[in-house]
Amino acid sequence: MSRGLDSSLAAALAAAHVTHFLLIELQLDSGTLRLTTAPLAVAYGGHSWLTVHPVGAIESIEETSSEQRGLSFTLSGVPASIVSTVLNEPVQGRFVKLRLVVLDGDTLRVDENAWTGLLDTLTLEDKPDGAVVKVNAEHRFIAWREPNLVRYSHEDQQRLAPGDEFFSHAAAISQAEIVWPAKEFFKQ
Repeated sequence: MSRGLDSSLAAALAAAHVTHFLLIELQLDSGTLRLTTAPLAVAYGGHSWLTVHPVGAIESIEETSSEQRGLSFTLSGVPASIVSTVLNEPVQGRFVKLRLVVLDGDTLRVDENAWTGLLDTLTLEDKPDGAVVKVNAEHRFIAWREPNLVRYSHEDQQRLAPGDEFFSHAAAISQAEIVWPAKEFFKQ
C-alpha cells in the first residue's frame, strides 16, 4: 500500500490492532447500490451503506507496473432486494468502487480509491443460510489497452450524432491532391 496513502490512514493501519471494513459501491441502471462489510449499516458520505457481513472472501490483487488484474469477491447474507437486482439487471460494464475504511478510535479513516473498475459478472448461489453473490470486476485501466473503435469518419459520426454532416466530405478530401500555393502565385 505504498501508492500514496494519506498519512493519517497509514498511521491507523500501522497500529497494533486495526479494525477495518470495506464500502462497496455498485453503480447499476436502477441506481447505486452501496454495501458494507461492517457488521452494521454504515452512514458515510451522505449515504447509508447496507451490511453484507461477512463478505465471504476477497481474492488477492496482484498488480505490476505493466498489468492490472481484476477483482473477485463474494458477498454472503445478501438481502432479497439485492438478489432481485442481481437477477433482473444487466451489470456488465457498470462502475464498481471499493473504499477501505479503518477505524481510528471514533474516527473513520477512508481510502477513497482502494480499487475501482467495471463489473464483469455477478453470479448468484442460493444457500440455506442466504444468498451468496460472486462479483467479478475488471480494473478501470484495462480499457486503456483496448483500441478505440471510433474513427473520424462520416459513418461513425452518424452513429454518434445522426444528421451531423461534419465528416461527410472527409473521404473525398483525404484523396484530393492539393498544391499550395499554386505555381501561378510565384509568377507574379
